[in-house]
Amino acid sequence: MKMKSNKISNMKVATKLYIGFGIITALLVLSLYFGYTTAKQIIMVEDQVHYLSSYGTFTAVEFIFMMLITSGICVAIPRLIQKNLKNVVEAAEQIAAGKADITVEKLANDEFGELVDAFNKVIEGTRAQAETDIAAAAASEALEYREVYLNRPFVYLIMDCENGIPLFI
Repeated sequence: MKMKSNKISNMKVATKLYIGFGIITALLVLSLYFGYTTAKQIIMVEDQVHYLSSYGTFTAVEFIFMMLITSGICVAIPRLIQKNLKNVVEAAEQIAAGKADITVEKLANDEFGELVDAFNKVIEGTRAQAETDIAAAAASEALEYREVYLNRPFVYLIMDCENGIPLFI
């Protein structure tokens, strides 16, 4: 299984969410602090118009910065979830179609990585059961041919088990 090995891919999804929204909250608190200090300072400054203009520019830049970070988080979280779930869904569809020789690629060591590990165990169990069923079917087919041959000591009969048609007498 291929997997990126970095601190972000090893973080739980909840931790990533806490960090992302913590950054947004910190920026909001910072904005409130600068707004308060600006309102406090405006009374003492002689050139209030210039001071307000500088504060307006700072607020606009801060707003744009907060929107970019918020947008980035809002785009990254669904992509993270979709990418991880897409692999599991594709594997489930392949298993439903009867293909048991697959392995789901683990992308991270988060909750989705745990889901992929569990799903790969299910796939391995399904594969083992399919191999057991195939071996049992082959043994059963061989037994049917043997019974037809051995129960008739004077007549030799080889029979097609699927169709019940004698092949050789």
